[in-house]
Amino acid sequence: MSNENKNLEINVVCNMCTTNCNLTAKYVDGKPYVSGSRCPRGDKFGEGKLKKAAEG
Repeated sequence: MSNENKNLEINVVCNMCTTNCNLTAKYVDGKPYVSGSRCPRGDKFGEGKLKKAAEG
């Protein structure tokens, strides 16, 4: 992961279920961290979007 991606933070709406959680995903100590999800599907969704954003 490059240095610029260490500060990457994204906001997305999870559409894995009908709840449509507002997620914030960022890297904390080099690991993906997702807040705002109400189920494990949201966590995985946020991590996936963060990794795609980091890849460019």
